[in-house]
Amino acid sequence: MDLLLEKLGEVGGLHFMDTGDVHSRDLSIAALVELTDRDPSSVTGLRTLCVVLQARPDATGEITDAEELIARARRLRALVPAGDDRWTAEWIIAGGLFARHRLRRDPAGLNEAITLYRRAAAQVSPADSRSAEILSMLIRALVARFDVLGASDDIHEATAVADRLDALPLASGSGGVLVNAANALSAAYERTADPGFAIRAAGLIRHGRDLMSPRDPQFCATSSALASALIDQAAVDPGDRPKLLAEAVTAARDATDLPAGHRDRAAYLAQYADMLLQASPEPAGHLDMAVTAAHAAVQEARTGTDTASALAVLARAL
Repeated sequence: MDLLLEKLGEVGGLHFMDTGDVHSRDLSIAALVELTDRDPSSVTGLRTLCVVLQARPDATGEITDAEELIARARRLRALVPAGDDRWTAEWIIAGGLFARHRLRRDPAGLNEAITLYRRAAAQVSPADSRSAEILSMLIRALVARFDVLGASDDIHEATAVADRLDALPLASGSGGVLVNAANALSAAYERTADPGFAIRAAGLIRHGRDLMSPRDPQFCATSSALASALIDQAAVDPGDRPKLLAEAVTAARDATDLPAGHRDRAAYLAQYADMLLQASPEPAGHLDMAVTAAHAAVQEARTGTDTASALAVLARAL
């Protein structure tokens, strides 16, 4: 029976991670909860359960899911005094604590999460695929704590960790981890105007997009984020402004490569028109292309927000 529950939990978890199927996630969790309640010393069962549980707090927005993740991961840590399973448990505990902070502000839990992320980052090999995820989460947690406490040390550490993350030997398809960290740095730049955040955010998003296939479902959204990040970098790096603006235009154009009627296409067309206007008058023809893109954005708009944004860009272009 225990072997059947373990296999059901493992297969359901793998299917969920491959497809995002919520039914498989919940089936896996139910099987692994029963297994680990029947055999509280099952390290394999607890480890698999914690890995699958990680996705649930953000998906459901329920504080109880974050609490369950923390409790199960603490049980796993108690069973493994050292080694890979130990820091894996601490990384998962940190994820639960950070999720709880996002759902219900918890500075003490956030402090513990940062301590555990640091410890895991110090133990994991740079060649381990989880290294990027740990560093990315550490950056996001440091930025979140800066929002709470405003400590400059967190800014400096976040930028240093971003440099470590950018230097990792990552495989194709792993760009999303870099983009998540970059989004946190971009948000921090908006609040602090610290040039280091803008420069590193653009670098991480660029690196992350380079690891994506153009057929990746997130490629267009990442291209849009890259265009915005490059505009931020151009603001703090005037010497490279023409080159950065040209790259921003290209990234924004890539973001529009969506089928007509896609819910994001109007916003990306408006952004592309805006990038063209910001880069004008350096390259000839940008103004005409901006007008064309803005007209297309107005026609594609499906919401009041998209319509207002497209009309505003069109008015500037005309």
